[in-house]
Amino acid sequence: SAAYGLTGPGWWDVDMGIRRTFNVRETATLHLTFQIEADVSNVTNSTFFNLSSAAWTAATFGTVSGQNQNIPPRDWQFDGRFRF
Repeated sequence: SAAYGLTGPGWWDVDMGIRRTFNVRETATLHLTFQIEADVSNVTNSTFFNLSSAAWTAATFGTVSGQNQNIPPRDWQFDGRFRF
């Protein structure tokens, strides 16, 4: 635990998804639709850094030691499908 309750910077992760269904053809025996969707992780594409040490006596106190690997860069995924 750090002195006086000090901690490093916080971080957040915003993920989103959207889906839309379109009617292609509809008859008495067939209901054909096309569905498209997109998912994105880390929408804001934010970068967060780690502190190497939060101890007052450490030589590296307050030094940035690299990027927080818990938050990967923005990533998109697209999907489309026909349903019948």
